[in-house]
Amino acid sequence: MDLLATSGPGRFDVVGSGLSMLCAVHCLAAPLLSAALPLLASEGVELGAFLVLAGFTALVIGSGVRRHRRPGPLVLLALGLAALTALRALEGAEEGPLGPALVVLGSAFLVAAHLANRRALRAHAGCC
Repeated sequence: MDLLATSGPGRFDVVGSGLSMLCAVHCLAAPLLSAALPLLASEGVELGAFLVLAGFTALVIGSGVRRHRRPGPLVLLALGLAALTALRALEGAEEGPLGPALVVLGSAFLVAAHLANRRALRAHAGCC
């Protein structure tokens, strides 16, 4: 089943870009919100959000690359997931300046991956 077959080119990339931005806002605001709403900053919520974002993004980008055959979105996806995985893997990274930098960098790469995928899908739809 092709995830993008029943939609306009890149429709799910718009959703993925929005999810990536929401993830960045959540990660950057979590330290401030943890006092008021501790559930939002819990490990379970963090891991669950990361897994949903990573799975959705990989599914959408992978489906798009199968159609347009351009590797750029996959490279951007890999860089974004690597930055966000490094954030989770490095002990104490979230408390120092490295944490917010990795969040912004990883989220920016994921948004860029979705935008590149959407652009490639539209170009592919126009040529074929």
